[in-house]
Amino acid sequence: MREIAIVIGRGHARAGSTRLRGFQLARLCAESAAGTGHEVRLRWHDEPIAGALGIVHKSVLLPPYRDALPRLRAAGCLLLIDFLDMLVRPGLARQADGFIACSRAQAAHLREAYPGRPVIDLPHHADLDIPESPGTWDAWRCGYFGDPANTAHLDAVVAAGLVIAWATPVRDENGWRAALARHNLHYAVRPRSMLGGRFKPFTKGMLAARVGAVAVVDESDEEAMALLGADYPFAMPADCDAATLVQRLSEMRSGFGDAAWQLARSRMEPLRRIGSAAHQVALLREALFGEGPVASWLR
Repeated sequence: MREIAIVIGRGHARAGSTRLRGFQLARLCAESAAGTGHEVRLRWHDEPIAGALGIVHKSVLLPPYRDALPRLRAAGCLLLIDFLDMLVRPGLARQADGFIACSRAQAAHLREAYPGRPVIDLPHHADLDIPESPGTWDAWRCGYFGDPANTAHLDAVVAAGLVIAWATPVRDENGWRAALARHNLHYAVRPRSMLGGRFKPFTKGMLAARVGAVAVVDESDEEAMALLGADYPFAMPADCDAATLVQRLSEMRSGFGDAAWQLARSRMEPLRRIGSAAHQVALLREALFGEGPVASWLR
């Protein structure tokens, strides 16, 4: 039987995307493969791998590692490339036998650009190492969790006393993991530069849902709006300036718990299921071993 290899670039083991869409994905695939006889292994890009179904993490697409793609193909591997939030480059896509899509827009693009190649829809899951929580709803608490460079106008909303910024070091020295569930609003407004030309999965929304929070987003975030609906009340105008964000967040704080908040909470609830391990395992089991687009490769 074919091995299922989750292939990552050596040297990127500590990256957040490698931990979630590499190590954790390997765990999810292994659970989906239980009872099928197929072995699931996490593999470095430079290991000798032959005859496997390779799920290729985006780190392998970087210049130091991408020479692994033709080598794996020459060794009889079938490759599912997971571009995540990287640009879908035709030269790399041509090395793929199929794709894993992290968002609806990416899935549509891949099917249109590469007809005849299977695409597995696998929305990006929440961090499975974060405990699920119903959230804390006694008072307004808005937090940003992540790299400040990955959000818009953070300095302004922090200076206005509306958002608490939390760095997210791997070792959790500052206690950000426990803080996640204490913040009932997660600031997830991306800079425009991060949205153009790329397919961004709604990872911050999935994580907010996991800990019972709601998210404030940019209405030009295509995946967020597809999941939350065009009338989601906490979507900020596209390309809004810092003053507009401060005003809108101030209004949200004044209305804490009102009908808009209740609507936002109802829209976030399905994301808890979508980003869960159980849902991901079900999607993988169907795609790989059921009637999905690559199941025939493993029979």
